[in-house]
Amino acid sequence: MNTVKQVIKVTDEVVYPVVADPTTFTTYFSSGKWIVRGKGKYNRSLSLVPKAKLRASGAFSFSLPFVVLSNAVAKDSWNKVYNKYKNSKHWEKTTGMKNQYMCHFNFVWGKSAFNLEPKRPVKNYLMTVANGCNPK
Repeated sequence: MNTVKQVIKVTDEVVYPVVADPTTFTTYFSSGKWIVRGKGKYNRSLSLVPKAKLRASGAFSFSLPFVVLSNAVAKDSWNKVYNKYKNSKHWEKTTGMKNQYMCHFNFVWGKSAFNLEPKRPVKNYLMTVANGCNPK
């Protein structure tokens, strides 16, 4: 049986709304690590290997009625990445990395890894997409 039971004890100190988030980084990714690929100013990447569940969400991100669910998965999975890696010495340009992530999620979800490059210039989301998730 695959059942998760969560019990929340209500006391006078409880602040509403109570948020119960059962997802973790490993819900969406089989691994994540900082890597160095080749030479050049964009060689450092946060390499995230998405699980099938995340890939499927990206694949259906523009299909009704999956848009709302897919958007929620994209935001939640990004938040897991951000919270896990934001304190790394390699983390930079959160907005740019988020745009790269969302581009990978929506358009190149079939890649073996989502490689987010913190040294890339920060462009708006549409420019990030127009540059194949790798803004210049």
